[in-house]
Amino acid sequence: MARILFALIWLIVLAAAAHADETTELDIRLLAKDSLKTSDGCSFGVWQSNRDPAKDKYAYVLYRGFHDAHPLPALVKIGKKVIELEKVDPGLEGSTVTDKLQLFHSSDRELTVLLEVLKSSFARYDTIIDKARLTFIQRGKLPFVMTVKGAMSCTGSGNDAAASDAADAEPASSGPVLPANLDPNGIKLGKGRDFSSLKKIPAHIARLAADLGESCDVASTPGAGASYPISDAMTLWQLPCALYASNASSVFATALNGTPHAILLEVPDPKAESGGEPGYDILNAVVTPGKGLITSTNINAAGNCGSVDIFQLVEADGESVELKLLETRHKEDCKGPAMEPHQFPLTYRAKN
Repeated sequence: MARILFALIWLIVLAAAAHADETTELDIRLLAKDSLKTSDGCSFGVWQSNRDPAKDKYAYVLYRGFHDAHPLPALVKIGKKVIELEKVDPGLEGSTVTDKLQLFHSSDRELTVLLEVLKSSFARYDTIIDKARLTFIQRGKLPFVMTVKGAMSCTGSGNDAAASDAADAEPASSGPVLPANLDPNGIKLGKGRDFSSLKKIPAHIARLAADLGESCDVASTPGAGASYPISDAMTLWQLPCALYASNASSVFATALNGTPHAILLEVPDPKAESGGEPGYDILNAVVTPGKGLITSTNINAAGNCGSVDIFQLVEADGESVELKLLETRHKEDCKGPAMEPHQFPLTYRAKN
């Protein structure tokens, strides 16, 4: 899907170039820092790569403030006119500032701006865009491409701190942030095979979820799940468990291929009282096969509070597999702007 979106955008670019007068170039100008204020002390800014917002009055190419945790329109300046842009959510990679492709357009659709994030990193509570490409497409004009940097800053003063952190931050590729305490006994999974029907689940494995009763109403789900090879002899199954208004839960089972032997994986919880009933379901589970990780998130709609748990599949006694909780992050206060779950305060971390 991301490749399709990318191809469509570049078709727009080529079409605009074909119909543009060769003498008409876009007059992209930089926004004055003093005119960009936010009531929340947070902002998302993209600046010209050879400028420094902490020192230069004119540096920003695209700027987006926040009010009561909600993003305001993004701003760009062409000629003497400041234009408001709305972000288009393509539904590909969520809605974070490190999405590799981000699309904005004006209300009259005369101007389209594509942000391609090439490298990102993190510093304190800021998300840094170390390198990106910004493409402006306007009807009747030649497309304009420029290299930029940027940051989503929630440090209070916002922009200056983010710019300073961007220079000092250790670069990292965009994508999920992996915990530092990965278990050396972790199990790598093979490429997942998605399925969209409960009929794709072997009967003896489907019964494991059904045996959980009302806590796992498989029949109420669309039946989507996946299977991941652990080895030639064993498979990890992700089974749909329950569907809620804005969340979904899964249970995970390991099965010996070609046999009726399968078990549900218990979900560890360091807060559970000794002797309590084990849990099995994982909310909004996302599997990272190459690392054998399963991430569970429970985030509020604005994305500014909630919890995240990261589990790792590890070897256990008797040539079996179990889940190990690596870390839990929780943010109870729902005030402020949206932030990445890995930036929530750390409340538990396992020791290797």
